[in-house]
Amino acid sequence: MNSFSSVRSTLYLPAVTVIAIGLLIRLYACWATYIIPPDGALYLYQAKMIVTGQWGKLTGCGLTYISSLPFFIAFFYTLLRDWVVAAQSVSLLFGTATLVFAYFILREFCGRKISSLATLILSLTPVMVSRSADVVRGPVFWFFLSLGIYLFIRGIKREKAASWLICSQMAFLMGTWARVEGILAIPVSLAYLIIFMKVHHIRQLFYFCLPLLVLAAALFAVHFSTGKQVGSLCRANEVVVKITKPFKKYHILRNQIRVAAEADMPSPMRWFMPEARSTIWLVAFGVLLNRICEGFFYPFLLIYLAGLKGIRKRLIGDKRLFYFLFMCTSIFALLYIHTLDTWTLHYRMVIFLILPSILFAAFGIENISEYLRKRTKLTRNRILVGLAVLLLVAGIPKNVKLRDPEKMVFREIGNKIAQFEKNPEGRTVISPVALHRWISFYANMDVDAPPCPEPDKSIIFPNSDDELASALRQWKKRNVGYYLWQERNWSGDKRFLEDETVKADLVLIGSWSHPDTGRLMLFKIKVDPSNPRPKHKKE
Repeated sequence: MNSFSSVRSTLYLPAVTVIAIGLLIRLYACWATYIIPPDGALYLYQAKMIVTGQWGKLTGCGLTYISSLPFFIAFFYTLLRDWVVAAQSVSLLFGTATLVFAYFILREFCGRKISSLATLILSLTPVMVSRSADVVRGPVFWFFLSLGIYLFIRGIKREKAASWLICSQMAFLMGTWARVEGILAIPVSLAYLIIFMKVHHIRQLFYFCLPLLVLAAALFAVHFSTGKQVGSLCRANEVVVKITKPFKKYHILRNQIRVAAEADMPSPMRWFMPEARSTIWLVAFGVLLNRICEGFFYPFLLIYLAGLKGIRKRLIGDKRLFYFLFMCTSIFALLYIHTLDTWTLHYRMVIFLILPSILFAAFGIENISEYLRKRTKLTRNRILVGLAVLLLVAGIPKNVKLRDPEKMVFREIGNKIAQFEKNPEGRTVISPVALHRWISFYANMDVDAPPCPEPDKSIIFPNSDDELASALRQWKKRNVGYYLWQERNWSGDKRFLEDETVKADLVLIGSWSHPDTGRLMLFKIKVDPSNPRPKHKKE
């Protein structure tokens, strides 16, 4: 009862309104999403394997790991009976719930009005809205990260904090299960406890480590009973490689640039290349800053920066702020290492930095409102209402738009296959690698145990007339049902359909067009009488 009263006193109408706005915008984003992301097809495949009990197929279909997302999708599917709706509902639920715990975190340091406005920034941040409508692991990770941070900062200020710190560690572990980079929150939290822990609070450190010790014991028990490597079960090997690999790649890149610089090149490239070799680290820093600015959303970024004013005084007043400073610094370093490794940084990774940084946005709102109050005759409440209106004006237009409507054509192709052939055992498709996950997924939407949507590298995908004949022979032997021809990657005669051999083997069942692929033609591959497809049970 006391816990309920505490939550009721913390939340109030503006906060509920802000979270409702976030929910409505995310609902619109779900409606405006025409197609799932390519990786989403793999997570939905895993979810289907869970529902049908085919545990042995959870890995090997484009994924070497099992995250928590497929389990949540499988659970929601048992309630909603629609795979895409179930998957989007998981992202929608966890993405919106993240706002709730972000608000609770803010309330530990700020008043209700400031916390509500800072939560509004998260509600309107475009990259968080879009990912909350996709079939991705991000929203599940954000939720457990924000939950873990909230429980941790609540626990460290209590003498009897066993349940808070134990639950915090469990939340961080759940976040790591969703996205492996979430493991960073654990050493950061441990470092904070060790640095700022009082002598008689060693038990806090024990409570926080207890779930980790239990998990380690369970993993070793599995190792000794089954012989499986512990590192592969908890993905520890990936963490080690992720840390060491970028530095090796850095030296390889330096050598590649040196070789390129020694070649005879026109000016100014001959002068640019040696300079680029010595400033690779600075280029990576620039790439990271660019992605961070875009991910935070430029109008909102100014508020985050305004929150840095007076931060030293705030740190002296509340040592818990060092925790957020450690967290942000560590995440920035992780993103920098990732940039050195891949030289690309998806906006979804920037959200990892946005969540613990939201406290600085709250401080920025406080600083801006105080500055305006001193220089105008407006009251603080009117200033805050004006800031809320400005946030809505800046954020809503960016979020209220259709998302990739031109990609609807790939969904239509998959649906065409599903309509053309009713096969409870699945429909096999040959399509361009970049499109295969989409085509195969939508072609087998109604199939409980579908073929893996990851492209099979052993199957020939022809790019010319000469390759088509041998490809057809292979497809018939392997009982492939459909072939999607793409104009842009076809180097042969585009009138290949006039060939009598092709006419004998392929039946055109649909034609589409897309700006990235050119013309697309879907063919039904005729069955070879000497190698008929196995008969399927009637639905």
